[in-house]
Amino acid sequence: MAPYFLVYVHDDGTVRFSFAQPKESLLLMRDLAAGHASALEKLCDLFDARTKNGADMSHYDGLIQKALASISHTFHKRAASSLQASRSATLPAAGDMPSDDAAAFDLVTWLVILAP
Repeated sequence: MAPYFLVYVHDDGTVRFSFAQPKESLLLMRDLAAGHASALEKLCDLFDARTKNGADMSHYDGLIQKALASISHTFHKRAASSLQASRSATLPAAGDMPSDDAAAFDLVTWLVILAP
């Protein structure tokens, strides 16, 4: 999926699936969307009410920060593991390593899953 990252973050900020597990995230989204041709209006209304029609996205900005921290942590962890696993492994260049700086990323899309 490079250069894209898919991270599943719970509402409390816990990362359920890191970018290293995109298949699990996609399967979960597929199962949740099965049988629904479009978004559920009641849940969209609930989201709009919670965010004041998108004016207060502070909670979701915090979740994005958790996702970015997870991307950086998982990337560094995988790089360190590859160094221990093989003598021929090399560290990625500093510019190729993701950071947890939101300015370094473009948010392509997001999905909020709410209980009715």
